[in-house]
Formats: sequence, C-alpha cells, structure tokens
Amino acid sequence: SDLLLGSLDGKVLKELPVSKKTLAYPIQKQGSATMYEWNVEIEGSKVEEFKKKLSFNPLVLRYLLLKQD
Repeated sequence: SDLLLGSLDGKVLKELPVSKKTLAYPIQKQGSATMYEWNVEIEGSKVEEFKKKLSFNPLVLRYLLLKQD
C-alpha cells in the first residue's frame, strides 16, 4: 500500500494485524485470502485515483474504503 499511496502523496498511519481467511465463495478463483487493514491519510481529491489503483491491482481481490472524521 505504501507504493500505491506514495504516488498520491498519501501515507499509512497504522497497519493492523493480518489474518488469513477461507472465503465463503471463490473470488477470482481464490478460495482463501489474506486480510489487511490500514488507516491511511490521503487528500480527498485523490481518493478516486486511489480506488482505481486498487481496482486494477491484481493482488487486491476486494477492498472497502471508509472515511474517518
């Protein structure tokens, strides 16, 4: 994520523990996945570009972005 955020002048504030999960159904022919959770800081105007980078990254099966105030 540092590489994705670095190009957008963002940064990882905190990385929470990693876990491996068996998926309820296959996603992109994968039966299990490693879950990551990061608190990141990025300008609001660059969020859409960050989403595009996540969507086109072959290592990312799914993602969820939440805005924290």
